[in-house]
Amino acid sequence: MIKQTWLFFTRRLIKSFQQPAMLFMTLMTPILYLVLFAPLLQRFSGSMADVLNQFVPGILILTAFSAGMGTGWYVVDDDTQDILELFKVMPINSFAYVLGTVIYDIIGFLVPAAILIIGAAWRGFTIHIEGLSVLLLLGTVFALAVSSLTAWVGLKIRNTGAVGGIVSGIQLPLMLLSGVMLPISYGPHWLRTIAQFNPMYYVVKGAQAFNQGTFDSKWGVSGFAVSLVLLLIGLLISTHSYRKLRI
Repeated sequence: MIKQTWLFFTRRLIKSFQQPAMLFMTLMTPILYLVLFAPLLQRFSGSMADVLNQFVPGILILTAFSAGMGTGWYVVDDDTQDILELFKVMPINSFAYVLGTVIYDIIGFLVPAAILIIGAAWRGFTIHIEGLSVLLLLGTVFALAVSSLTAWVGLKIRNTGAVGGIVSGIQLPLMLLSGVMLPISYGPHWLRTIAQFNPMYYVVKGAQAFNQGTFDSKWGVSGFAVSLVLLLIGLLISTHSYRKLRI
């Protein structure tokens, strides 16, 4: 199974280099947030360094979220090209296909995250090595969770337009209610209440806590707990859907 997982991972990695425009935008999107949006927050804080210390952890989680959201389209593309039909008649482990496809998003998260951190550090972002390392681990688990769930959506829906509609419909409210762009504490009571039902909210709060060097807060524990539960659920249901897939 390990060999098959590696083959599916390298297959997706190679395919990503065949889409240079998409690859470029994936790498540049975090920088665009840093350059075009972060300065707008300076009115809420005394310095750009303070803004970045609050803003960058959330953008790192948003980068992880975005990295995992593309897996559904990738799976549907395999289905459209009858590649899944070929895989189904071969002695391929179902979990290996799902896991190999999903773990590509570790790279899809860490590479743009590194670019973002370097750019933010240049503008005053304070790097705490231990906290940042745990933050990146949290982001990696969250990216894998999102990737496995969107893989399940792709395997169930099997239609590019429908997958795009579902992903887009989910992505925006989750992002707005996570505190990535602005702290949820700035909002009214009803908005803060709704945000507590958003799993991404806990991941963002955990990332902010880790970035401050706080490792024993409830937010850090909650962030990892939510991410791990979503990852387990995503891997189970996507593997089950692949096994039950009718070609």
